[in-house]
Parts: sequence; C-alpha cells; structure tokens
Amino acid sequence: MREPDCDIPSDAIAIHGITEEMVKGHRLDEERIQDMLNRAEFVVAHNARFDYGFVVRLFPGVASKPWLCSMSQISWRAYGYPSKGLQSLLAAHCIPVDTAHRAAADCRGALLLLNHVNPRGDTYLRELLQYLSNPAVGMPAASA
Repeated sequence: MREPDCDIPSDAIAIHGITEEMVKGHRLDEERIQDMLNRAEFVVAHNARFDYGFVVRLFPGVASKPWLCSMSQISWRAYGYPSKGLQSLLAAHCIPVDTAHRAAADCRGALLLLNHVNPRGDTYLRELLQYLSNPAVGMPAASA
C-alpha cells in the first residue's frame, strides 16, 4: 500500500478495492526493498508484464535481472486449468486467500502455489526455473 503520485483510476479501484483514502500517507520502505532486490538473483511475478513496469519505474536496477512469470511460463491450460489468473489457480489448488489483490497476500499465495506439484511430478517452481537456464530469459513475451 503506497500513495501514488496521481489519482487512482475508478476501473482500478473496481478491481482491487483500494481507494485514495486507504493509501494516503503510505510510503514504501524503499531502502529495504532495494536491498532485497540487490540480493535477488531473479524476480518472480504472477503476470510479470504487469508488475515489471511498476517495479522498474521505482527501482530501475531490477530491469537487468531475469524476470520469471508464474502466469505465462507455467503450462496451466495444458494441465486443465481454465484460467491462469492467480485467484482461480489458488482456489483450484485449495490455497486459502485472506485478501485478494493485496501484494503481501498475493505473494504468499503465489509462493504456496509454486510449491505445489504439477501433473509431471515437479513443483511448479521447478518448471518455472527452467527459464533461468535460457540465456535470453527476461520479460516473457506479451503473447505468452
């Protein structure tokens, strides 16, 4: 939760329910976040294309790290899941969600999801990590 530099669009409020009053005066601990990003070998996000723009705008150095997308780089549809959306996948894997569309809750849920075993017998995380061995890894393609 962080107060943005501009008004929050009404369509965004309709999705995540975060109003300007809820974030007024809230700031990120940028020094702590930068330290974590400096130590990270790569970044994982569910819908990385969406998160990348926000994160890189605040922390430009993270653009040089490999980004992995748990939404587009895991074979969700091939495994029979009709949606690649995080909330749908969490429900399908019986992972409880305290609050949808909140960064901390979504991160916890994504970590629990990545720890689950896929139909091939590996964890979803292992499937995702295969992209690190590709020297061209970076942002997943928009159509992925």
